[in-house]
Amino acid sequence: MSEIFRQAQWEMVGVRRAQKIFMEDMERATASGRLHETGPGRRLLRKIVTPLAEEIRNETDKAIAAAGERGRKSVVGDCFMAFTDKHLEVAIVATATVLGNVGMSFAPPVTRLSKSVAAALRSQLSYNQMQEQAKAEKSEGDDTLSVLLTRFKERYKNPNVRQWKEWTRRAGVLVKAEWSEIHSITVGAWLIERICVASEGAIVTAEVAADPTKPCARCVVASSQTVQDLLDDAEKMSLSAPRLMAMVTPPLTWK
Repeated sequence: MSEIFRQAQWEMVGVRRAQKIFMEDMERATASGRLHETGPGRRLLRKIVTPLAEEIRNETDKAIAAAGERGRKSVVGDCFMAFTDKHLEVAIVATATVLGNVGMSFAPPVTRLSKSVAAALRSQLSYNQMQEQAKAEKSEGDDTLSVLLTRFKERYKNPNVRQWKEWTRRAGVLVKAEWSEIHSITVGAWLIERICVASEGAIVTAEVAADPTKPCARCVVASSQTVQDLLDDAEKMSLSAPRLMAMVTPPLTWK
């Protein structure tokens, strides 16, 4: 056997083995609901977050503009007010949570997933609060609520007295208090609905019966076409990434 043939055989075996390993990892990630941690899943996440962030911005603008008016208030808009201009951050956290809980082997109910999305947003809000508090202690000593209200005033010019008081009240509740269960479900369900629309059918809601004797539950699932597309995409990536191939035999120098 010539050295050139042995070198070619080594490369072929290495690429095939790397492809097999890559596909096995991809299938495990998809089955366990870690879609957002895969290459194709990250591309799906990037596809969703941009239109979702725009929806969040519009809802926030409506809530803040109507803060000083009497009448029904938006629970969803109130939640996003606490993040002020960090709409893309909200979109990424919500989408990653949904993709992280959707897999081939199981389908989480909408209510449970809504709570998970709201919990992830609440954790992110607490993290942001800690960062703002640390910055405030190093500078002027202002608390997080003051920083939040300052951002509101910078973005929305000339607020009236009633609007400013309403901002102060709502921001204080959102930053310092825990969200109620109905608040969490409402916010999470709103985000899940927008994520399904932004994904263009990749993520859908469907009625799934865990037990034939029990009523169906509305669940969030990845469509079968989406799963197949992700696996096909992963196969293409594995073939185009020879750097992933395993070291089967020592490489030979070309002559």
